[in-house]
Amino acid sequence: METALSIIAIIVSVGTAAFEAVRWKAEGAKLAVTASTARVGPFETGEMRSCICVRVVNSGRGTVVIRDWGLIHPDSTLSTSTWGRWSHGPATPVVLSPENPDAFWKLDLHEQRQSLEAEHPGVPLILQAFVRLPGGKMVRSTNQVAIDGSSSARPTWQERWNRWRDAQVFVGAYRPGQDGNPHRFVVAGAGPRAARRVIVDLVRDRDGTARGPLPAGAQTDVRRRILRRGKDLAIAVPEPAYGEGLHFRVRWQSWRRHHEVRSQLPDRSTLDAAAEEFRQQRQGS
Repeated sequence: METALSIIAIIVSVGTAAFEAVRWKAEGAKLAVTASTARVGPFETGEMRSCICVRVVNSGRGTVVIRDWGLIHPDSTLSTSTWGRWSHGPATPVVLSPENPDAFWKLDLHEQRQSLEAEHPGVPLILQAFVRLPGGKMVRSTNQVAIDGSSSARPTWQERWNRWRDAQVFVGAYRPGQDGNPHRFVVAGAGPRAARRVIVDLVRDRDGTARGPLPAGAQTDVRRRILRRGKDLAIAVPEPAYGEGLHFRVRWQSWRRHHEVRSQLPDRSTLDAAAEEFRQQRQGS
C-alpha cells in the first residue's frame, strides 16, 4: 500500500512540475515574426513606396528585448544589412511587453533588390525576416517574401531538390578594412551541402571576353578544397586592383556540376565610405 502511495505521489509531483513548466513558458514572451510586401504611404513628401514589411508580435505575458532585425536568405546564416538604406520604424533595441506588444519596420523594396543583385549575383531573391534577441538568439519568420517580382515565394519541389542537391555560395560581400587594413572580399558557404574545389581569382570582365594581363600586384588566386555552410573565405583586396574595372571570379563544384559567378570590384572610395559608416554604426550602438 505504501509503495502504491509513493508511486502515486511521484506521478503527481512529476505532473505538477510539468504543468508549472508549461505555465511558466506560456506566461513568458512568445514571438511571431512575419514578412510581407506592400505599397506604403503617403509619407511626408506625399510619395508611396514599395516596401518589405517586417512585423514582430509578442503574444506572451512577459517582456522581450529586440536587439536587431533584418532579412536573411532561407538557406543561409548570413543576413542582409539595413544600414545605409531607406528604412522606417522604431530604433533598436526595442522592448515588447503586454502593453506594447508589437513592432513594425519597412524597407524600400527596390533598394534591397538592387543591393542583393549587386552583392550576391545569381542568388534567388527570396528572403525571411528575423529578429535577434540578447545573447544572439535569432527568431525567423515562418513565411518568405520574393522581391524579384515573382508571384509566389513558395519554392517548387524541383527548386527544393536543387537547393538540397547543390552547394550554394554567397559571393560579393565586403568586410570593411579597419585601421588602414585592406578591405576583404567575402565568399561564404550558404547551402546545406559543402562546395568543393573552390577557386577565387581576379579577371578582367564579367563575360570572359576581355584578354590581357592584370595590373602588376593585382593577381589573386585562392584555393580551398571544401567550403562548408557557415564558413567563409575573406580575401584581402590588392591595392593595384582598385579602379581597374576588375571582377572577382568564384568557381566551385557540387555533385559533378561546375558553377561560376563573377562580381565586380567596387571603387576604393565606395568601400572606404562603407567602412566609415560601419564604424559610426558600431560607435552609435
